[in-house]
Amino acid sequence: MKEGKPKKEQSGRTVFGPMAMIKIDGARARHLRESQGLTQLYIATAVGVTTDTISRWENGRYSNIKRDNGVRLAEALEVSLEEILLVEKEQAEDGAGEKAGTASSASSSDTDKDAACTQEKTAEESVPAEGDNAEQEGSFRRSYRSETAKSFFSSCFSFIGSVQQKSSRKILLAAAVLLSLFLFSLLFRHEMPQKITALRISPAAALPNQRIPIIIKVDTRQENESVAVILREKIEEGQSRVESKNISPPPAQLPSSSLAEIKWLVQLKGRKSFTYILQTPKKRGEKIAFSGTISSQGESGQEIDGSRTLVIGRYHWADENQDGIIDDREIILVYDRFSKVQGFTEEIDAVEQIWLGSGYRWDKQTEKLTIIPQDKKQGKGGL
Repeated sequence: MKEGKPKKEQSGRTVFGPMAMIKIDGARARHLRESQGLTQLYIATAVGVTTDTISRWENGRYSNIKRDNGVRLAEALEVSLEEILLVEKEQAEDGAGEKAGTASSASSSDTDKDAACTQEKTAEESVPAEGDNAEQEGSFRRSYRSETAKSFFSSCFSFIGSVQQKSSRKILLAAAVLLSLFLFSLLFRHEMPQKITALRISPAAALPNQRIPIIIKVDTRQENESVAVILREKIEEGQSRVESKNISPPPAQLPSSSLAEIKWLVQLKGRKSFTYILQTPKKRGEKIAFSGTISSQGESGQEIDGSRTLVIGRYHWADENQDGIIDDREIILVYDRFSKVQGFTEEIDAVEQIWLGSGYRWDKQTEKLTIIPQDKKQGKGGL
């Protein structure tokens, strides 16, 4: 069996390897994306893959994907992971086969019947209920620990059933030993902390000498207690400039002229957005590269996912599909994503003026953006 693929035990449970694979329902994912007015480019940026990959997932060409990518896809679509998984007939057939095997072995002996019933019950309990989808997605290691406990109890009962014809003293002794070992393992096994995540959201392109918003969304996966977090963001382009006064929340270290790097040291609970405004270079054709890490107790230097590059050209930062028009869907995305960015109100208003017109044009000689009036061009893009 190849590493990373889930394997099925005789009890019907699925155990994920270090690189777990899942099967998603591409048609369902496409329906959720289109119903929210999201583009493949936006989803690809959020997951950290290409638009071609998103297209193959939705068309069903690649239905088996990494579980980490599936989790990020579900977060981008704002649904639980279970809602985009593909339900296979094989699971139902496996369950029916186990029940048939239990029924056929019932006539062998009372001892075998008890053991088989116990195994069947364990297998059924290992299938997660509909109401537990969110918990299964956010805490995989915790569910694996629960499966290990159920497997242990199943082994205990099977062993006890196999020695029922021996003296009662030996049965009780064996049960006491096994139960003691299990309780000992629970006492000294510490629960693994859940993995903290960070996702960068930025435009794919921008005009020269333009102010653009950058957002980093952090999820500590801890709703009940605060976690100390170090967030580092580095901009790999000397001609771009970060506006120090518009960094939110206030950083522990401000970027300098020689080092465009922002450092935050904060206590977080749950989710929080970190924002800053970047002044793009004056020359077209430049490319800005982003890199960064997030660290917490037990997790050092985890890379920030999401957008990694931005190209300076002739398209406005809010023109996501780069067609020279700010349509209804794009103006809604601008308000949803960037309206709360500190110090960015004037830029939001300017995008609205382009939306009210028929489009825009960049004059490379004057290096200015011109809004095309509504009466010069009929029709606008829509949702």
